[in-house]
Order: sequence, then structure tokens, then C-alpha cells
Amino acid sequence: MKYLAFTFSMFFCLHQGLSQKSVISYEGSSTIAHFIKDAQTHYTKAKFNLKTDTESSGGEKSIIEGNADIAGVARIPSPKVLGKGVISTLIGWDAIAIIVHGDIPIDNLTKAQIKDIFTNRVTNWNQLGGPDLAIKPFIVNEQSATHKVFRSSILGQEDYINCQKVAIDKEIITMVGDTPGSIGQISFSFLNSQSKSKTIAVDGQEATVENQSYPITRPLYLLWWPGRKDVSDFVEWTQTQEAQSLIQKRFIGKVQSNTRNTGKLVVYTKTNAVEDGGAYYYPHESYEIYNNENVLIQRIANHLDLLDENPTSVMLLPGKYLLWTNTDKNNNGEKMLVTVEPNNTTTVQTSNQAPPQTLKNTKSASNNLKLYGDFRFRGEQDWNSLKRDGSLRDDRGRLRYRLRVGFNYQSNQHLTIGARIRSGVGDNRQSPHITLGQNENHSIVIDKAFVKFSKNNFSFWAGKNNFPFWKQNELVWDDDVTPEGLVFSGGNTFIKNTQLKYNLGYFIINSKGQNFKDDPSLMGAQLVLETKASILKITAGTSYLGFDEISDKNDIADNHILDYDLSISSLSLRFDYITPISIGIDYIKNLTNYDQDSIITQAGLQDEKTGFVTNLKIGSIDKKGNFLLAYYYAHIPKYAIVDFLAQDDWVRWDLDNASGTRSSNFKGHEIRLSYAIKKDMNIVIRSYFTKAIAKESNTQTALETNNRFRADFNLKF
Repeated sequence: MKYLAFTFSMFFCLHQGLSQKSVISYEGSSTIAHFIKDAQTHYTKAKFNLKTDTESSGGEKSIIEGNADIAGVARIPSPKVLGKGVISTLIGWDAIAIIVHGDIPIDNLTKAQIKDIFTNRVTNWNQLGGPDLAIKPFIVNEQSATHKVFRSSILGQEDYINCQKVAIDKEIITMVGDTPGSIGQISFSFLNSQSKSKTIAVDGQEATVENQSYPITRPLYLLWWPGRKDVSDFVEWTQTQEAQSLIQKRFIGKVQSNTRNTGKLVVYTKTNAVEDGGAYYYPHESYEIYNNENVLIQRIANHLDLLDENPTSVMLLPGKYLLWTNTDKNNNGEKMLVTVEPNNTTTVQTSNQAPPQTLKNTKSASNNLKLYGDFRFRGEQDWNSLKRDGSLRDDRGRLRYRLRVGFNYQSNQHLTIGARIRSGVGDNRQSPHITLGQNENHSIVIDKAFVKFSKNNFSFWAGKNNFPFWKQNELVWDDDVTPEGLVFSGGNTFIKNTQLKYNLGYFIINSKGQNFKDDPSLMGAQLVLETKASILKITAGTSYLGFDEISDKNDIADNHILDYDLSISSLSLRFDYITPISIGIDYIKNLTNYDQDSIITQAGLQDEKTGFVTNLKIGSIDKKGNFLLAYYYAHIPKYAIVDFLAQDDWVRWDLDNASGTRSSNFKGHEIRLSYAIKKDMNIVIRSYFTKAIAKESNTQTALETNNRFRADFNLKF
């Protein structure tokens, strides 16, 4: 019997221990404490001990010293505090109301008039159209975030003058209600209908939790240390719809239960030309959205991919926002204040853009589905081309065309589905062109098919898409070759005007339909540093491309299998003055050792692994009537690249018994002249003069040569 009693008593104690609520101590903002009190009736996992007399500054001190489990800060937290490892979580925004004595017959003041009152420039209500009565301003104490946020928003760099301080925030309501001629500042969360004071509008905007356009707001943050599950559980709960519904009783919440009144923002930022297989596209630059307390809300890439020329539509709650772009001539960023209205579209153009109504937007079948395509007609002539045996190839002239059509569908703000088809022969990766009058096995080829997720500065795509790494030319990877695999990309701005970006990718080159690990593949990684200073833009990149089990031809035959470990270092200098001028260099080194490969060593090519490319470009073709003049010098040894994945422009040297061109083992020059008939239509003229670097076999008697002239007419639609 005693064992039964002992068992019941242990069960009872265990039950009591498990069911007992944890205790979380809170110190800081009395404004945020209103929400904590409301939360106690809904959040049943914890009880809270509240201390608010020290306000936001005391909360920061308390969390650093370990005297509180959670601190409340009704402003942007101090970088010194966050630098120690404290986590900050935004739960919403508070409106700071302006209240006056109930007998004051004024219902609206401008921010400038309020500033004059609290800096003692205006001392009588008759100066503002009211009665002949002295103004008596009340302010909260210095420890309160209301004191500091109000000063920053209204007074700027000036100090309060001749204002009476009130020790406890909520007592200001009583003081103003009992003092004729008085005016005060107070969090909206403290207001109550029994007060003798009244709120007034600021710049015509009423202080309500529904009005996102009210000009005096402040962010509300919880500060906490990682490690305690009961604390992290509560903080996570503040982001749920249940908690946000409580917040919205007093404050502006992060998660809105009713999004029917949201507005749409479309920003036409600066565009930069992006070349895709000779066709130029002009995606809009990214920008950032801040609230009026300078807190970052979102980073917007402003294009679905590099071929998307339409700015992204962003859904936002009504209110005022600060946009920060990077489009001005000095590259220091352009800031603009915009107002988003409910159920309306706010359209903004930066200083270097034409008004939106003059910008073409015909590629959109709807707001979410965007169609695009391009057509090329090409004429080219090859002459004086020397074969391996020293004889001349026949001169060749061809007329060719290419057609590509694609779409991007944005299912939501972060998810995009895209696809594109092209003309050409399916087993030739390098060329989607069809030669007039030539009886080829033409087909419609899937050129792209991918799904992409993007959020802030991070993106991921899976499927078949453009080569994701930054590059200055097609000497390593042809723009017409779209790889199949997985890609992670991201980056961040860590100092002013400087970004560090990364790309990671894994691609299948040829599937054998057998073991996944045996498929020829590519694994790549890249870091890119981009910085701007006045008229100079510097881009530096370092890349690793690891090719595994690659056939020496564009097929899956195991006649000669190679690995390539390519290290690529790139530098670009762009000067934007009257005419843009760009200088670039790429250094390519294959780190794989081929000393044990008998086929390569017999030909004496084991050291043919280091190449480079230089370029000079003057002008641009981003506007009607513009010219672009470019010069390239390339030195690409046999094993510096994977030749059937690189460009097929410079040489006429076909792969034996396989589709494609062996585009390596050459040195030479390209001269290019481009002219923009209009933004969506251009002519590109190229001349190539090349010569082989080394003989590729012991039976070869001469170094191959090639001369080529090419003219392209490109139309984008």
C-alpha cells in the first residue's frame, strides 16, 4: 500500500512540475509592456514579471547585465547591444500621438508647427489660429524611447526648450487634460476615452493603429539571449497571427489579418544591359524599402531573372516608405519618400528613368505572367582557314537564324516558374542557329525549365536555366549552353557601396542513365566583390569550376574521360562618364595534373592549361542611336577550358564525329561594333582572326588558322 501511495505522490509532484508555468522577467519600454499584459491572457505557457520604470534604455542595460529574460525597446536597438550577441525581434510599430487640452479648438498641426512649439519658437496658441493662451508643452523623461524618437522625428538636431518633464509616461495624459493650454507627446497605446485631453492630426493624418501614413511612428523590439526555450517560444509566438491580432489592438502589427486594403508599389530603377547569346536585355536594378523609422522592410531584386525587363510589383500595407536605390551619377544611392495607398498602385521612377507611361510593358500577359523572346538573323563569311595538314578549307558563307520564346510566371512574391524553347539541333549545345537551305534535323529544344525561390538577397533555382556565374565573355561558357542542376546565390552589402556576392551550383553535364555518382558533372563556386566610387565601378571575382568524368566530346562516350579543375580570376573596371569605358581581364588555370594521361602526354599538351582574356569596351547600346566598340584578345590553350561547352564563335574547328565545336587551343583577336537601332533592336558586327597555339597530334603538320566576319540583326520582343 505504501508503494501505491508513493507512486501516486510522485505522479502528483511530477504532474505539478510539468504543468507549472515558467516565469519570464521583462524590463524596458512601458509601451511594449501593454502588449505583454495583453499576452498573459492568451499565452498560457509562461507568467511574466514586469518592470517598466527604467523604460527602453534600462531594458537594454538589464538584458546585457543578465537581470531580465526579455527587454522591450521602443526604438531601433543600440548596435553596441546587438554587437554582444543579443537577438532583436521586431513585433510591430507604435504611433506617437500629439495630445492637447480638450478646450483647444485646433484639430491639426504640421510637423513644422509642432517643432516650433517644442523648441519654444511658438509660445501662444493665437500664433497657430487658436485662442490667446500660453502653450504649455509636456514631454516624457529622457529614458523613454518616446522622448528620443519624437525628438529625432520632429526636432531633428535641436533640443527641447522650455518643456515640462513627466516622470512616468502615462501621467502625461492626466497632466495635459488638467492643464489649460497644454500639449504633450504620448504613445497611442496609453490613450483612453476617459481623458480630458484629445488627440490631434499631424500633417492631416490621424493617429490610429489603422493609419499606416501617420508620420510619427517607432519600431517595437524584444531583446533576448538565445538558449532558453521558454523565452524563444514566446518570441516566436509574437510573430503568429494570434499574437499580432493582440498587437493590432494598440499598435501597427507586422502580420496583417486583413490584406484586402494593401497597396501595390512598382519602381522603375536604373537598367543595365545584360547580354544573352547576343541579345541584350535590360533588367531593373535592385532597391531597398525602409519604414519611416529607417528600419529595413524588404530588399527587392526588381526582376525575376536577368531577362526580365519589368519591375517587380510589391504588395505593401498603406503608409509612407523610404526607397533607397543605387542609381545616381555619384553611385551614392538615391533616396525617395513614397506613400502607398490602399487598393491603389503607386508607380515611381528614379531620376535617370523616363516616366513610367513612356516605358514599354507589352511583355506582360498579366501582372504575374511575363512573356519574352528574341529573333536573330545572321550572315557570316569564313576565309583563309588552314587545316591541320596545312591545306586550306573551302571558304564558307552562311545565312542563319535563331528564334527563342519564353515565359516567367511569378506565383507569389518569392516563387517563380520559368521556361524557354529555342530553335536549332538538340544535340548541339553551343548553337541554336539554323542555316538557310541546309537539310538538318531541326527540332524545338527546351532551352529553359526551372523553378526559382527568392527572398531578400538570397535565391535558389532548380532545373535548366542560364549559367549563373558572373562572367565577362563566353570564352569559358557559351551563353547558348543552359546548364541543368541546382544553384544557390546570395550576397550582402557590408560597407557603403560595396557588395559581396556568392554563387554555388551543381550541374549534370551528361546523364548516363546509370549511377547518379557516375554522371559527368560540374560543381562550381564563386565569390564576387563589387564596389562603386564616383564614376568608377570595380568588380572582382574568383571562381572554381570542377568538371568530373567529362568526355572529350559532346556525348557520353567513354573514349577519353577527363577531369577539369578550373580556377578563374576576373577583374572589371568600368568608368561611367560621358561615354562608358570598361576594361577587363580573366585569368584561367586548370589545376588538374595530366602527366599520367598517355593520350595528352604523347601530344605534348599536358602543360597547355593556362589561359587569359582581355577586353576593352567603349560605349553602350542601351538607348536608340548608341554605339558600342569592343576589342578582345584571347589566349585559350587546349585544356584551359572544356571546349564543347565554351563559345563557338572564334574558330571553325569541329569536333570529330560529334556535334559541336572544339573551341580551345587558339589565340587571336575579336573586333566588335554594335549599333542600337532602338532599345529592342540592334546590329552587331564582329571580325575574328585566330591561330592555333599548339599541334594537337604527332601527325599534325600545321597550326590551324581561321578568319571570320559575322553580322547579326537582333530583335527582342
